[in-house]
Amino acid sequence: MNERQRWSWILGGGAVVLGLLAWGIHSAQVRVAELAQERSSLQGTLVTSHRTVEGLVELEKRVLIARAVAPAVERALPAEEDVHDLVHQLHQYSRDAGVRITGYRRRADPPARRGASTPAVERAAYTFTLEAGAFQFLAFLERVENHGRFLAVPNLKLTAARRHGGEHASPAWHRIQLDVETYRHGAAAGSMAATIPDAERKLARLEEDLVARRLELALAPVPYDGPRGRRDPWVDPRTPVVKPEVVEIIETERESDFASELERRTRRLRLAWERVPTPGTEAQLDEAEAGRRLALRAELDDIEDEYRRAQLDRSLTDEATARRLEGSVLAVLKDLSREMVRAAEPDLGVEREDLLAILEWMRARQAQADWDAVINAGRGAEPLLREARARGQHAGLVEAVLRLCGGARTARDLAALELELSGIVCLRGGNSVALVNGQAVTIGDRLGQGVTVCDIRPGAVDFEFRGVKLSRDL
Repeated sequence: MNERQRWSWILGGGAVVLGLLAWGIHSAQVRVAELAQERSSLQGTLVTSHRTVEGLVELEKRVLIARAVAPAVERALPAEEDVHDLVHQLHQYSRDAGVRITGYRRRADPPARRGASTPAVERAAYTFTLEAGAFQFLAFLERVENHGRFLAVPNLKLTAARRHGGEHASPAWHRIQLDVETYRHGAAAGSMAATIPDAERKLARLEEDLVARRLELALAPVPYDGPRGRRDPWVDPRTPVVKPEVVEIIETERESDFASELERRTRRLRLAWERVPTPGTEAQLDEAEAGRRLALRAELDDIEDEYRRAQLDRSLTDEATARRLEGSVLAVLKDLSREMVRAAEPDLGVEREDLLAILEWMRARQAQADWDAVINAGRGAEPLLREARARGQHAGLVEAVLRLCGGARTARDLAALELELSGIVCLRGGNSVALVNGQAVTIGDRLGQGVTVCDIRPGAVDFEFRGVKLSRDL
């Protein structure tokens, strides 16, 4: 081989090596770009997951409240047979109120949007055409309002009759178009009840929200007392003409009637209290007598509230009536209140021995690692703990029971945690990544079940769960 051929081989080999190096560099750059894209995708997934987890708390709260008040909603909505009987019931209302129904028709439901799920309630709507006087129509509406199930009147159109006659003319009949709606409760098609972990404990924390929601669903209707001297404003242009001296006489009579009613109730309360046995003269009071005492106390508070309300809104303008009530009602109520307080049995509150017995039993089960028994004992003791806290009693024992119960929950949930560590990538600058339960996490990320990533080290990851630190090795 001559010199020229040797150099040709050397140059050719160098070109091949350079080509291989260039291909390797290009492949590495492509791989780096793919990893960067994958990292960006994982970060986006993490952000979305964080938002989903943050929204789960509010969603769980809404679901728990909806499930708790669902029986009340079902009781308010008509059953299937009630919906079919709605037209017959409204015809009965019209006969009772003196209203003529001249026609009705079923209103079609608006078309459902494409892809929309089946609603949990089905709407039933009717349009009625009525002929009625003003007060007959109000009486009809009162019956609709007091219906045992939910009924709504979303639209009302009234065409007034022409004015006619004088004071003694027959009532005018107006033409009224009335829309009446109701809903039938039913489970949505294809729906499934989701399982919420630790639902009972979470529901207990929402007691105030549940009470508020139940109060929103409850409504005390205001009765309609009839015309009571009123005029039909659509046909009767008259205005009342009352002389000042007549107004004064009417007000004085009203205040006298109010005072007589309060005095009558006060006398009945005094007689009822005198018939209640006192502790020490007879056997201990049974539950019936204790309930009777509470009822009498409630009646006393109600009478006093009415008297104070009349004073605040200045409806007692007659000085003679006000002085009369001070002696015949207010003074008697004060005496009765003092007697009821003196006769009340002493209430010592929560016994210390009861809390000590509960605490010792829970500690014995804790020594046996019977966490469910400790938790159930804490739940059973909640009424005692609430009463002790409200009275400011045995604060140390109450806190000890609560700590034992909380520690038992932590120990039980800690043993049930599933944290599968399948990979660790330690990078400079503190941006290490670990793969836990198939999910990429970094330091400070929160996993489900209240677990937080504290540290990522080569070969191990540290977690924090309700103040307790634990480690998982790769």
